[in-house]
Amino acid sequence: MKHHNKVKLFIEKNKEYPSEYSKNKEEKRLGLWIRTQKQTKKKNKLTSEKIKFLEEFPNWIWNNYFDEIWKENYNKIKLFIEKNKKISFTKIKKQRRKKIRRVASMAKKIQK
Repeated sequence: MKHHNKVKLFIEKNKEYPSEYSKNKEEKRLGLWIRTQKQTKKKNKLTSEKIKFLEEFPNWIWNNYFDEIWKENYNKIKLFIEKNKKISFTKIKKQRRKKIRRVASMAKKIQK
């Protein structure tokens, strides 16, 4: 797998994974390739050999980075609510209020 080797070299050189949002064409191409592999696995269409091959990358995770951020924010809000018995938006900037309300709303649905 030529992409696998290029990703491996990119990680070794840069100490991070290539980003699919990079302005650098090569990095973006590698980042998109990684996303495709994750999507293919999610659809159960990736062979076990390819799965093992990808899991050789350091700190490899299959789930989406944004899923992790959502879970982290959900846990922060949950702890805040448990501690304070309420949700307070008074100290939060306006642009962040919508995001937090959305996560809080989703959290309520999950807890039901």
